[in-house]
Amino acid sequence: MSILGDRMRVARKKKGFTQDNVAKLLKTTYQTISNYERGIRDPDTDTLNKFAYICGVSLDWLLGLPNCP
Repeated sequence: MSILGDRMRVARKKKGFTQDNVAKLLKTTYQTISNYERGIRDPDTDTLNKFAYICGVSLDWLLGLPNCP
């Protein structure tokens, strides 16, 4: 697993979203969100920015810089 994927999962769950909820908001599939969280794929910068906004976390935190959102 990757730091990005782990933190995406944490942020999503903290907001009470399912992978399907996030996928619909980002106009993608739940499989894509699952691949991001498992570290199989990395989101592009636009998608990552939208994800951070939806989940209320900073890009720095998602990328593993500080320890708290």
